[in-house]
Amino acid sequence: MIVIRELPLEELNQAVQIDVSENGVIVYEFVDGDLQIISDNWQRSAWDALKWERNLEMWVNVLKLDIILGAFDEQNLVGLASLRYRLTENQAQLVSLHIDKDYRRQGIAT
Repeated sequence: MIVIRELPLEELNQAVQIDVSENGVIVYEFVDGDLQIISDNWQRSAWDALKWERNLEMWVNVLKLDIILGAFDEQNLVGLASLRYRLTENQAQLVSLHIDKDYRRQGIAT
């Protein structure tokens, strides 16, 4: 069973457990006010500890997150989402949403 709870900053180092690798054959591009679908092979490799550290540092120190949620399968962190409540006066920002490749399409991000 997946449990979602607030993730304190002290536990953010667990994010290295999340395999963010993925690939696809479609790219979306915003052209002249329209969202266009372009056929193109793409891939993202898994992040190593240094890549996670750099991203987390930027999210926390530059973007000033208000809340971080972790999705846990027992003791394993399998998903991470972070939110900034006030990007502007009337707009929040979903800063990050990462689900481990082995846990995608199971509704965790909903």
